[in-house]
Amino acid sequence: MQIDDWVLLVAQVVGTLGTLGAVWIAVVTVRRSAAQARSAEEGLRRDRRIDYQLGVLRELGQVNTRPDGTHVAIGQLRLLAAMLPVDLVPVARVVAGLETTWAAGELRDKVANELKETERHDWDSYPVWHRLQQDIERELVAAAQQLLEERA
Repeated sequence: MQIDDWVLLVAQVVGTLGTLGAVWIAVVTVRRSAAQARSAEEGLRRDRRIDYQLGVLRELGQVNTRPDGTHVAIGQLRLLAAMLPVDLVPVARVVAGLETTWAAGELRDKVANELKETERHDWDSYPVWHRLQQDIERELVAAAQQLLEERA
């Protein structure tokens, strides 16, 4: 073999190794890009969920501060509370008669016992809502703070 052949062989080997290195770099870059895209998509979903839940909390707060306890207002409270996760607004869910967490269930039992003492058994009544309006307000503020902290 002549020197020219050795130079060509070395050039081909170096070229092949360079190509393999470039392919490896491309594969790593594509994988990292895909991971970043998934992360960005998850962040976008989380932000959209938080925006949605904050909007529902705002509407729930508006309904909760209404002076009337009509069946329409209680129906709106039920609808809005049902749009949120069970553990986010358990007291509002108690008033709405929806599935709730264990601690809020204890609160429901307490209010139910109070209603039995006054011979009222209607959970769609204003007295139940009126007794818990301040608790619901505190719960809504705490839920909003929790969501904003989650976003940060």
